[in-house]
Amino acid sequence: MILNRMMTRIATVCALTNHHRDPYPTMAGPHIFDSRVEPVQSLFEDGESKPFCIIYTDYDKNAVLKGNRSRDAANRNVTITFEIYCGIVSQEEEGEYKLDVPVTDSELEITLDIFEDQIFRTLHGEGEAAQAFKSLVHGYESMVSRRGANDEGGKKIAARQITIEANCLRDPIAGAVPSYLADLFDRMEDDRDYEVVASALRNLYADAGGKTAAELTKELLGYPKRVADLLGTPSVALFPSTGIVWFNADGSPLK
Repeated sequence: MILNRMMTRIATVCALTNHHRDPYPTMAGPHIFDSRVEPVQSLFEDGESKPFCIIYTDYDKNAVLKGNRSRDAANRNVTITFEIYCGIVSQEEEGEYKLDVPVTDSELEITLDIFEDQIFRTLHGEGEAAQAFKSLVHGYESMVSRRGANDEGGKKIAARQITIEANCLRDPIAGAVPSYLADLFDRMEDDRDYEVVASALRNLYADAGGKTAAELTKELLGYPKRVADLLGTPSVALFPSTGIVWFNADGSPLK
């Protein structure tokens, strides 16, 4: 039951890169990475300095809980971590590349502050990926932005780590792609980084494993088999197909 955590991270990357195409919404351009950094020589030209960001979802609490327990009302909490910094790539002998992080100064600090502001403006924007992010992440428990510093060699590192502890939706019952991800999946199929996996991820949501909706619901509720068998399977619709008629206290229909 980790699909929504994974899609939260993917939606974040897609929003911040505009699906890896112009116009890019942040000063980092396409250099927003999902839990990894590409080979350094592919990032920048030799000696070029530019902000970039790596996104992680390290912590996931209450992702899977039995739905028939009152304590299960606790929110699912996922941490979304952004590591942002400026790097200078230089080529050394024998074709090797070296990533240098520049000494901090006021200009670099301001650059990172503006970059951080762009990240949040984009995630709260109107694109398909931002809409998916706002559906998956329905609240923040906390948000901490830490300035990175390293005094080794008398140098301070110009970097920042932003950690959001977010209230994230639990995975839906298998058997259908949730409506809040449908538009994002459509855009992912035209995204160079996700076009190959988009169909596979869509199928993971849609895969019911050959089980009926009633069987899947029983699994979600978490009842032991003997209890689920006693409850049985509804043979009629749970809600009336006709409109509901409301009545006054004296029994007359409410008009």
